[in-house]
Amino acid sequence: MKTVPRTAAVVVAAGVGRRMRQDKVLLRLRDKPILLYSLHALADHPGIDRIVIVTRSEIMPQVQSELISLPAKHAQSSVIEGGQQRYDSVWNAIQHLQHNDPPDIVLIQDGARPFLSQKLISQSIEAASEFGAACVAIKAEDTLKRSLDECTIEETLDRSTVWRAQTPQTFRFSLLFECFERLRHEGLLTDVTDDASVLERCGHPVRIVQGDTRNIKITHPLDLAIAEALLNNDDTTQ
Repeated sequence: MKTVPRTAAVVVAAGVGRRMRQDKVLLRLRDKPILLYSLHALADHPGIDRIVIVTRSEIMPQVQSELISLPAKHAQSSVIEGGQQRYDSVWNAIQHLQHNDPPDIVLIQDGARPFLSQKLISQSIEAASEFGAACVAIKAEDTLKRSLDECTIEETLDRSTVWRAQTPQTFRFSLLFECFERLRHEGLLTDVTDDASVLERCGHPVRIVQGDTRNIKITHPLDLAIAEALLNNDDTTQ
């Protein structure tokens, strides 16, 4: 019989949201904060054993108060304080899990991505279990240019080889912990912008899980309008 891996989910919700000029994870999308969409998707998935939410100290009470709406099995979900950068927040969560019965698999999700599907969660866990590391991504469709000074185009990239990373990004927990520790010790985390990069820098291959164009991240005010439109479309097709 195949062993089911014990999987913990880390939801990163510690960003300041400068472009939205407010805490975007608490912005209302329909009747609930954006953050709750990811939390409910994770709590509804049978493969997720527990959830760790990483957020800023200023909004921790508000985040904790929203957890009452999660299914009972996740009543003990943890809310911990994040760090200055994304990698600091993820490291805080990894250390928290390391000291509290480490899981087999850890799935890391942006709190500002409200359209996380059950399919993406399942495929990510399966890929990480088999290959050690997995990143949800979609192929680039636009022509991509490279500029070093933000004024002049240096070259056109081959878009057939370029993928746009999304979340979740999912890993064998022991492998992610080891790679984070190594890069922190070597001072090589300062320009890391996603978790898969940590594995890449340690020479570990990361498996691509085909992403979803609906799996948008709320970054700008326009993104919120797009999310509302997607929900409206769901209503009309049900």
